[in-house]
Amino acid sequence: PTIHQTNPFPSQLDPTTVSVGNPGLSPSVVNKISLRLSIKQGLFSIEPYYHFSDNYISQTGRLRSDSLFEYTYDNIGHYGETGIRANFNVHFGKRFMWQNSLRVYHSKMAHNGNENSFYDWFADSQLIFAGLKNNGVVVLDYHRAMGRNINALGYSRNNNDFWLLLVQQPFLKNRLTAMVGYVLPVNWGVNYVQGDYVRVNGYEKYTHTDINLLKNILIVRISYRFSKGKVIKPEKHLKPQNEHRGKGVF
Repeated sequence: PTIHQTNPFPSQLDPTTVSVGNPGLSPSVVNKISLRLSIKQGLFSIEPYYHFSDNYISQTGRLRSDSLFEYTYDNIGHYGETGIRANFNVHFGKRFMWQNSLRVYHSKMAHNGNENSFYDWFADSQLIFAGLKNNGVVVLDYHRAMGRNINALGYSRNNNDFWLLLVQQPFLKNRLTAMVGYVLPVNWGVNYVQGDYVRVNGYEKYTHTDINLLKNILIVRISYRFSKGKVIKPEKHLKPQNEHRGKGVF
């Protein structure tokens, strides 16, 4: 457990909720089983997996008599996640490449007689054009990471989804590299709302944060390498052995 999870001093999160750690937490062990199958030298791979634990540390909570909701942490009875990871790459001629990764999973958690479970998925897809001069590339990237992360009370959703158009071009014999990225204002297949959902006996709460400000963001990065570096080859100097050793007792 972390210091935050074991800190016994309460902290006020907002007018209706407080958080307090649990110094009695035990170390958590998550068992992971998976089998990876790959063909075409890694162009396609699939990996079913199963993660489980009987002492998983999760956020829990209760509604207090003063109407405040108190978050804390406990070693819950059961946590399990079953899923499949898949990766595949497709080449279109010598200049185009399509790289994809997908993870589909089912998470399940049980605590104090309550069970929480759901299906969700993550994905990343990149269409790459490598036909610019000096190894420059153009990339169209679809990133879907706003999947739900399970806990004993519900779930949290706190990552980012986006469509990104990126151009990267080296100059000056690869010493200078310029990268320009633009987050496209596209809504298809993405979620611009982060949030948390909590449901426990007598209490239900949903919080969300709108992150539409990600749209139309322009990213510029310039890097310059001042030196190519030096390659140092170690040299071994072997001293010739003296054939005429001095006389001694031994």
